[in-house]
Order: sequence, then C-alpha cells, then structure tokens
Amino acid sequence: MIIDEEVFAVIIAIAIVTSALGVSLSVLPRRGEPFEAIGLLNEKGLIGDYPSVLPANSTLRLNIYVYNHDGKAELFMVKIFIVERGILPSNTTWLNTTPVDTLLVVLSDQGNSTLPFEARLSVPPGQYAFVAELWRLEPTNSSFIYTGRWVHLYFNVTAPLG
Repeated sequence: MIIDEEVFAVIIAIAIVTSALGVSLSVLPRRGEPFEAIGLLNEKGLIGDYPSVLPANSTLRLNIYVYNHDGKAELFMVKIFIVERGILPSNTTWLNTTPVDTLLVVLSDQGNSTLPFEARLSVPPGQYAFVAELWRLEPTNSSFIYTGRWVHLYFNVTAPLG
C-alpha cells in the first residue's frame, strides 16, 4: 500500500501536535479548583471518639485540622465558639457572636496544620455546640473573609463533679 505524500504529511502533523500536547500536559502542573478545608479531630488528633458528655468547669480538648489548596500561601484564622445547641453557621453566614478563642496559621499551598485547642467549660448544664469557622486573609483589603467552611460538635454539659 502506497501512501500519498499529502496524506503522509497530515499523519505526521497530527502525530507532532498530539505529542506536543501530551508532553505539555505531563510537564505543566495540574491546577484544580482552589479550596481550603477544616476538620475536627479528637484530643489525640484522630477522627472519632469525640467527647459527648462533660461536667461543668471541666476542660474541652480538641484539635482543628486546616488544609490549604489555594495555589499560594495563605494566612488562616480559625474562630472558635461554644454556643447553645442549634446555633450553627452556614456556608454563607458566620456566627455573629464573640469567639471564645482565635487561632492563626500560615500555610503554604498544599500545606496543612493541626491546631490544638482547649477551653474551660464555665457554662451551666445544658446542650452545647463547639463550632470552628475558617477565615482567610484577603490581601487586597487586609481583612479576613469567611470561607464558608466550618465544623461543629454537639456535647452535653452536666453538673460539676464533686
């Protein structure tokens, strides 16, 4: 079978374009959609086995996991709240109350950090929620913006021991 010169030229051109595209896709870094994440870990830094019942005036100990996949280094702020059960943020609305603590962390792209947290539960017996909201520094106006990411844990506070 003899191939015409024009057909051969088209086949070679297609092979060159396909090879160039394949090389460029394998060499260039793949950049997916930027995102950040927040997770809740127990006192030992593991998922699960969270406290569910705590006596008043005891200490709540947890860890907050933060991950950055924004394509650049970012300064994150985690606002921590202890509120009555049922008072939760959404992905568009943050809690409009004073946090019990604020944690700051700088993360490189694809960096993560586990931030330990503890608070004395000086609240009356009842049902509560631990809430951690993730905020990111917006460099254009030097203020923190709510990312819409948050975690929560429900727990009961009982009468103090003793």
